Parts: sequence; structure tokens; C-alpha cells
Amino acid sequence: MSKKSVSQNKDYAKILRQVVAEIKQTRVIVANRVNTSIIQMYWNIGKHLSEEGLDKGYGSSVVKRLSVDLKAEFPDAAGFSPRSLWDMKRFYEFYLGKLPQLWQFLGLSWGHHRLILDKIKDTNEAMYYVESAVKMGWTRNLLLNFIKAEAYKNAKLLPKINSFKRTLPENLQEQASEILKSSYSLDFLGLTKPLKELDLEKRIVEKIKLFLLELGEGFTFIGNQYRILSGTKEYFVDLLFFNRVLKSLVAIDLKIGENVFFYLYLYAHEFQHSRPLQFRQAELDWHTKYGKREV
Repeated sequence: MSKKSVSQNKDYAKILRQVVAEIKQTRVIVANRVNTSIIQMYWNIGKHLSEEGLDKGYGSSVVKRLSVDLKAEFPDAAGFSPRSLWDMKRFYEFYLGKLPQLWQFLGLSWGHHRLILDKIKDTNEAMYYVESAVKMGWTRNLLLNFIKAEAYKNAKLLPKINSFKRTLPENLQEQASEILKSSYSLDFLGLTKPLKELDLEKRIVEKIKLFLLELGEGFTFIGNQYRILSGTKEYFVDLLFFNRVLKSLVAIDLKIGENVFFYLYLYAHEFQHSRPLQFRQAELDWHTKYGKREV
């Protein structure tokens, strides 16, 4: 093959990658816009039903007839069953007082919204799951797992015990408090018996994608048993991450005693040559499946 042919092949491969990436990106944008329009439509339908004062007694026959007529008018469209129409009304009435906040998260699918409506009774808690699902890209199944693990309670209601004010630069204290949670769920590991620390580490690495979702916003996994030099001392970190919001390395040291604990250390650029700063201790939440265990 001539040099010119090789060059042309490389150029073509580059063009192909760029065009494919452009098409994929546009498809995502179009899909999001379509979904947003659908959610807005469901909101408006729910508004009409609510303002008519329909309930499942008197309004039952009306909604059934409406469902039949809508299916006849739009035979290729799904989502107009009586149950779906009642869900639209419920969607509107549930979030009516939260409209400004909800409008920021219209990109969430109708399946996500229906799941939250079925599982959550408090609008503040529901908005937490809506916002988190959009920000973290949770699938419907992941959203269900976080609801079962009571992520809202752990993130918002449990006290945060930390040493941020004593150990962190002032510009990082608020960010760290916002990003890191009071407790974390390991339900996704399917733990059924006590584990040694190294075994726990291996299990987490095997399911690192789910662990990243549990950690929250901005985390990227770098490695486990990762060698770090601090001055003349050498450390091997159980789990090392980079957080894009804090712009810092986050080292996690797993310790198993009566419960499982995270010891987190921050390595920020401006003081990376000083000693590691312990800035957070958080208990991992094992309550959901089988309660606290001796390990």
C-alpha cells in the first residue's frame, strides 16, 4: 500500500469518527427534546383533568371514554391508557407547588417520574430523586435501588460528622460537605457474610461503575492499592479517585470493625506536597438488606 493510500485511509477514519460522533450527539439532543415535550404534554393533560375535578369515582367513566377516544384519534401513539391518564393528573397535582424546580429536570423519562410517584409521598424527597437521577444519569432500576436504600434520608437527614473546618482550605469546605454523603449503601455488592478488608476492596472494584454512582457527582476511578509518595513516605491507597468538582484526588481507606468505615483523604494541587489531610469519615450503610453486622 502506498504512503498516499495510508494517509487517505487515516484521513477517512478521522472523518468517519467525527461524523459518527456528530450524528450520535444530535440524536441524543433530539431524543432529550422529544422527551421534554412529552413530559410537558403529560403535565398539561394532567392539569386539564385536575381542573375538571375528576376523581376515580365520578371521573372513572370519563377517563375511560377519554382513553378510548384518544387511542382512536392517535392509533400509533402509546401512553393514553386510563391508568396513564390518572398518573398524569397525579403528576400535575403532586408537583404543582414545585413547578419552578421541576421544570429544570424535564429530561427525566416518564418511567422515572412514575416510579417516583409510586414510591415517594413527600415532594422534597421526590425532588431529590428527580435531581439526582438527572445529574447522575440513573437508569430506572438504579433509581429504584437508591430509593430502596433510602438515599434521601442518608443524604439529607443524617448528621454529617466531619473535620472540614479544621483540615480543609476554606474554599473547599462547602464543596466537600455538599458532595460527600453521611453514609453509603453497599447493597449492590450483594454481601451476605462478613468480609476481610481486601475482599471488600476486590468486590467494590469488580462493580466499580455502581460504586461510582453511589459515591455521587464528579468521581472518576484511578486504581486500587495505588502507590502515592508524600514527602519521603510511601502509601498504598485502597481506592483512589479524582473528583472533578473538588479538582482533587480522593483516597479511600477501607476499615472494617463493628461497622464498615470510609476514611477519606484529600490531595489537592495547592498542597499536594504536604501531608495527606483526613477530611471525612463516613459509615457505609448496610441497613437496607440485613441490618448492621459484626465483621
